[in-house]
Amino acid sequence: MTHGGRTLCLFFLLAFTLWRAAISGSFEVAPKVNRAILYGNGVLMGRKLYVGNLAYSVTSESLEQMFLEFGSVVSAQVIQDRDTGRSKGFGFVEMQSDDEAQQAINGMHEREVDGRSLTVNEAKPREGGGGGGRGGFGGGRRY
Repeated sequence: MTHGGRTLCLFFLLAFTLWRAAISGSFEVAPKVNRAILYGNGVLMGRKLYVGNLAYSVTSESLEQMFLEFGSVVSAQVIQDRDTGRSKGFGFVEMQSDDEAQQAINGMHEREVDGRSLTVNEAKPREGGGGGGRGGFGGGRRY
């Protein structure tokens, strides 16, 4: 049997196995999900908050402490510059429930922390492919 013939045979064997599993009900097909309401890792968008205008001295731990008064904090992260490790002045907080997230927005938006008025709102999914990078064809002139 040729290499192409073996590949074709394996393909049909796999297809037949999947077909049998589907008709016998031995595996469950995932339900359709409205991806418009989901954020990246499957968390409802309303629970993940953007926190902007942070003082550069704020850490992920202190950011979490700020939001604990509004409920359970699932995660808190201050975004740092990849090269310097310095805070970029914003972060994200994920609350346990939509209600807690809304209370945190109401309580923290425009609150003064370390002399800065915070911006707190619902995080939006990234548009496009993200960061710019250096792109191009790998360098400058070669002459």
